[in-house]
Amino acid sequence: VEKTVLAAFARHYTIYWSLADWKYSGTALLVRKPLKPKSVRYTLPSLSGHVAHKDPTDIAWHPEGRIILAAFEGFDLLATYAP
Repeated sequence: VEKTVLAAFARHYTIYWSLADWKYSGTALLVRKPLKPKSVRYTLPSLSGHVAHKDPTDIAWHPEGRIILAAFEGFDLLATYAP
C-alpha cells in the first residue's frame, strides 16, 4: 500500500519526509511539481541550540520528526506535528 500511495503522489509532487528516530511521530510535506523550495530544513533555526530539539546523530534534524521548513522565493512554509 505504501509504495502504491507514494507512487501516485510522486508523479505530481516532490515528497519531503521527517521521521522520528524512534516512536511514532513524523511529518511529510508534498510540494507540487515543478515548484522547488530554495532550501528545506528539518528543524527551526531558533531551536537549533536547544538540547531537546537536537538529534544526537544529526543536529540538522528534529529528533521526533516534527518539523519541515521549506523556504520558497516569496514565502516560508512550515509543516509541523503537534500532539
